[in-house]
Amino acid sequence: MKNYFKFLILISILISNSSFACTCKKKKPVKEEYKRVAAILSGKIIAIANFTLEADPEKSKTYNISKFPSFVKKAGGKKYTVKLEKTFKGKFEDSIVTIYTGNSTCNYNMKLGSDYIIYGVKTILETSEIDFFKYPEKQVYWTYKCLRTRPYDRTEIEKLNLIID
Repeated sequence: MKNYFKFLILISILISNSSFACTCKKKKPVKEEYKRVAAILSGKIIAIANFTLEADPEKSKTYNISKFPSFVKKAGGKKYTVKLEKTFKGKFEDSIVTIYTGNSTCNYNMKLGSDYIIYGVKTILETSEIDFFKYPEKQVYWTYKCLRTRPYDRTEIEKLNLIID
């Protein structure tokens, strides 16, 4: 009987952990992802910080924020300061870009001092044009595991160059 309860506890833990796992369909091909995202860039991670953002009260009133998931009202996670090396999509005013990634299993972790190819969307809700947050930085994008963001990869760069040429 004791082993039966241990078995049930183990199964419960496994089921609860898997239900919170990030589930992405197969990553989209470069050409398709190029159309879907707002920005694609390569750059070096020069700073990493934790963040918490609260929804902007004015935007909350305009869009009735109560209908949206809780992470749209208050978000936390990591923000990465990126020294821009090359732009494949998007317009940038200067060479410093801020990339946010949330506090979920879908967040994309990057290492300080490493080079990445970053695919970015403009809002925490990828499919929404509405962004509820007021950012302290000028150039802001979000990324997560389901996008093609990755450590610098020459093959990926070649695929991007074929699209933009």
